[in-house]
Amino acid sequence: MGRKKDDGGEVMGPGQVPPGGMIPPGVPSQVITGGATASIHEAGHAAIAMHWRDFDPEKIADPKPDLLHEMIAYRDNLDAILKHNGEYVLIKGDRVVGYYATRSDAIAVLVQEFGKVPALVKQVVEWEPVARFGGIAG
Repeated sequence: MGRKKDDGGEVMGPGQVPPGGMIPPGVPSQVITGGATASIHEAGHAAIAMHWRDFDPEKIADPKPDLLHEMIAYRDNLDAILKHNGEYVLIKGDRVVGYYATRSDAIAVLVQEFGKVPALVKQVVEWEPVARFGGIAG
């Protein structure tokens, strides 16, 4: 899952949750799945993450059609994409264009191959952190 530390522990990458959804002590631990919220409270903290396998495009308010199509492609290709955990993926339409070490590298390829057009460039994660503002998940 994560990389091993010198002391034998494990360092989780951005958006990663250990297998079975068990959150280590002291780590925020509220998870959104398929539009429903499942909570595991530890140490009085709460954070929210969406598992990409449960991504439901119906739950997106006012979606941008191109981006929504690319988010569906991310979900539908998740097994192959997760082999590149921590890298940046470029998805245009329903095509996974490639994986890159940095966001800047992915954007450079996007502009070179497609021009200055919308596309999905994001860091590869299985659990996507979700920001909450004023009690609204977004």
